[in-house]
Amino acid sequence: MNAEQNMDYFKLSQQFGNLLEMIKSKKRISLLSYKLILHDLQNPDEAFKPYSDEIKKLSPDEIRQAISEYQERYQANTLISVADNGKIKLYDILKSTGYDDKSISEKLDVFRNGESDFIKIVFTSPNPRLSVFVVNTLSTDFINYYTGLTQNNQKQSLAALDTIVRAKQSELQKKNSALINSSISAASRDAGASSARQQADFVNQQISEAQSQKAAVIRNISSLQGAIAEVNNKLSGSGGYVTPSTSKDNSEIINIDNQLAAANKRWVNNNFRAEDKATIDSLQRVKSRIIARRRTIRRQCNSYPAGPYQR
Repeated sequence: MNAEQNMDYFKLSQQFGNLLEMIKSKKRISLLSYKLILHDLQNPDEAFKPYSDEIKKLSPDEIRQAISEYQERYQANTLISVADNGKIKLYDILKSTGYDDKSISEKLDVFRNGESDFIKIVFTSPNPRLSVFVVNTLSTDFINYYTGLTQNNQKQSLAALDTIVRAKQSELQKKNSALINSSISAASRDAGASSARQQADFVNQQISEAQSQKAAVIRNISSLQGAIAEVNNKLSGSGGYVTPSTSKDNSEIINIDNQLAAANKRWVNNNFRAEDKATIDSLQRVKSRIIARRRTIRRQCNSYPAGPYQR
């Protein structure tokens, strides 16, 4: 496996690792908690679990108030804690039903299945309906969240390139206006016109380069959208994730990739400054050395230990 293939492998592993952490994050699990308790409170005859003592001691008016407060927190996308125990003990109710984030996480497995590009979400409970609800809700909510996040990042990159193109076009218009309004002598006018034309040609060249870069980014965005659609299809279908172990080199690569993403953004926002490009090239060289080092270590290994998860 050459350095380029190693880089692709670790990049893919990093992407899967990021997805796993996002799916299992406290924010995503907290939103799932709200949906579970709202389901049981709004559908007492179809509740996944028998009402706990904390729920049984609530009056009908207090149950309606609890539903309203849980809905508000879900819409606001906020976390819940002991501090939310007011007149209605929202946190204690969740904990008493086993719908708090800690109880859910203990029964939830999210992992990548070997080297495949499938994610598996497994929830263990005595009620099959509850398990299906947890898996489907967590998958659907994460797909919607991740798609929206990715599209927003793409729009920001495109907007930055549009700003650069408009700035170059404005500069060209000013140069052309200065050329047209020139009233100097014939000899001076000819010399001035020649200089202005050179400047206009230079600005035109910059605009052309910026537009080419914009077109390349747009093509990359289209490619990313196709990749996202493919990942979304696989996320919503069958298959699985096995949580990969991480090493120091993997952490270094993830850190460098984050720095690369920030450096690329600065490069675009700073009108493709040479200093920013030098930073990008330096980070790429560091990453290549780490990958080459890992390749050397792997070649020295006689065998690979089996992972903690099996098909």
